[in-house]
Formats: sequence, structure tokens, C-alpha cells
Amino acid sequence: MTTCELLNPFKKAGQGLLKLVERIDPMNADTFVLEGWCAFHDGDVSVAVEKARQAIELAPQSAKAWIALGFFE
Repeated sequence: MTTCELLNPFKKAGQGLLKLVERIDPMNADTFVLEGWCAFHDGDVSVAVEKARQAIELAPQSAKAWIALGFFE
């Protein structure tokens, strides 16, 4: 069994928590970066790129957001 398979049950809970944080603090760029990594892991590159761009709009100086965008593209 791989690590991803072991962590899969927690994935839905983690994504739910990210959505909650996004509602509580919609200006938190890190939330969008993490959502992008989740989307990328799921193979949804277009959503990952969109989330990274949203993070950059909120925090243009965020190195994490720029690195994620470069990785996703």
C-alpha cells in the first residue's frame, strides 16, 4: 500500500477544511496555494493553475504562490 493510498481517507476532510478556511478568511493566499496542490495531485492542472493565480492576485509577493504556478504550468 502506498502513502497516497494510506492518506486517501483524510483527503476529503482536508479539502473540506480548506473550503472552510477560504470562507472564514477569503484573503488568505496560502489557502489557494494548498487547494492548487490538491487539484494538481488529482490531475486537474487547470484548476491548480487557477488557484495559484488567485493566490498571486491576493499576495503578489508570495514566493509559494509563484513557485506553485511555475510548477503547475
